[in-house]
Amino acid sequence: MKSIQNTLLLALSLSCVSVPAFAQAQPAPRTGGYLAGIGGMTFGTETSTLFGGEAGVDVTPNVTVYGTAGRMQNIAPRYVSDELDAFNALLTLSTGETYRFKATAPTFFGIGGVKYRIPASGSLRPYVLGGAGFGSIKLNITERTLGNITDIMVSGGMFNESDVKKISFVFETGGGVEIPVGAMYVDAGYRFGRFVQVDDANVSRAYVGVGYRFGGTTR
Repeated sequence: MKSIQNTLLLALSLSCVSVPAFAQAQPAPRTGGYLAGIGGMTFGTETSTLFGGEAGVDVTPNVTVYGTAGRMQNIAPRYVSDELDAFNALLTLSTGETYRFKATAPTFFGIGGVKYRIPASGSLRPYVLGGAGFGSIKLNITERTLGNITDIMVSGGMFNESDVKKISFVFETGGGVEIPVGAMYVDAGYRFGRFVQVDDANVSRAYVGVGYRFGGTTR
């Protein structure tokens, strides 16, 4: 996991370093629509990885309606980890044995929104965005020797069914920069997401995408 996170951070850094050179060398950006693949990392409540895709249609040269979907590998809420830590301490004190509980909460999400590209003199295209959609969260609780004990935790009353499985409304805001390379482009950015009615489920995403623009003309 560490090597994956380090690789993603390096990719983000290289993208930012290469921005001035690309901005001077590349022609004006295309308009029309686009398809892109996205990968990156999440942080906030937990640090993990994400992957997904995005599609968009340009309403004007600077305004795009977009839709994005993907999977975040772990957005386990903070309160879950805190309760497991307390439970671990209690068991260790009462039994003298050391337990290792871990919570993971992968989520599939789909979000639609509007992206506004800030007018710029060069081909470099900074943007801001906002959107909303839904995410499905499934909590898994494991212990290194006992395996998956999610059902045991629920039947024992430590967590509710609503803690384990939930479909939540989610919104996101953020921004980034697109670097065109002909019909292709590199996208590097940051998005903050909030899962409504899920305690401590705030997710920050740093990502890099590679996309293809189709249709339309250069601006």
